[in-house]
Amino acid sequence: MARRRLGPALSTSVAYVRGSAMGVSEHLTGPIPRGLNLEGLLEHRKFHGVTTQIEAYIPLTRTHVNALVKFVPSGNPITTLDSFSDTYETGNEGINLFVRQVVPMPGNWLTFLGLDFMSEYKVEALLDIRNLTNEDLGVIQTDTGRVSLVRSPRTVRGGISVRF
Repeated sequence: MARRRLGPALSTSVAYVRGSAMGVSEHLTGPIPRGLNLEGLLEHRKFHGVTTQIEAYIPLTRTHVNALVKFVPSGNPITTLDSFSDTYETGNEGINLFVRQVVPMPGNWLTFLGLDFMSEYKVEALLDIRNLTNEDLGVIQTDTGRVSLVRSPRTVRGGISVRF
């Protein structure tokens, strides 16, 4: 991994991983008959993966933005290649965007809830857009149609977080 800080509020990183995982067999050429076991369609092999990331902080609005692009040029692994560095649980491929916005809260709302012992806290609004391009698919053509093996489906998530 190579990480570079481009300024006080902007940093980038590029990471490469070579790992072994289960993937759809490359020798699969035509439709799969009904009686064939799924185990015969998958193979354990080596894959290469590249991850690029841009992290930005906007001090005026106290917003954190993180853009994450992952791709595997040599196939479609089903399991995660590097689960230790997959902190956002985004799988192996796709374009992901994460936004964290601090929400200003009145000073006495913690006392109203009985949580006045928490002196340092932040309330954040969260927006996660995961696998925007709907990559990370392993597709198997069967005689009854296509079967997609999806590790990380395209999702939009949002919520509120209290950090203390």
